[in-house]
Amino acid sequence: MGEFTFIPNQIPHSIPWRSDQSKIYSYGIHPRERYRILCNVRHRSEKKQSLNVFIQYYQCSIDNCLSDLLDKACRSSSDQNSISTIAHRIDKFQTQFVSSDSHKLDNPLMGHQYLCCYQQNSLINIAKAITVLSRKIKIKVFD
Repeated sequence: MGEFTFIPNQIPHSIPWRSDQSKIYSYGIHPRERYRILCNVRHRSEKKQSLNVFIQYYQCSIDNCLSDLLDKACRSSSDQNSISTIAHRIDKFQTQFVSSDSHKLDNPLMGHQYLCCYQQNSLINIAKAITVLSRKIKIKVFD
């Protein structure tokens, strides 16, 4: 099972899993602020070898970002859209994968899609997420 979180560069790599009783970090992405992508993975305790988890990244038009994400599937870890990550083993049931490089949202018409992928015999999506900037919409009301 996986969970995505977007964290500013200033937050330490390790953050709690959402279902833990500890503090939950709610965080929004601001324009031109650098952030990193974190995929938090829960797994069986007997996993001694490293997990083959990687994150993929795509840009999307704000109008179809969510619908495109629903149909996205993981590709090979050597795909050009794969993001390099650093693994942090939190405990025997949890490992966090944090992007090595940060991202930034600049264009309010574009969003970013992320897939957290696990590869063993086949590819499996374990988490999906998008980030977009909010934008103001003017509504005309006719009397």
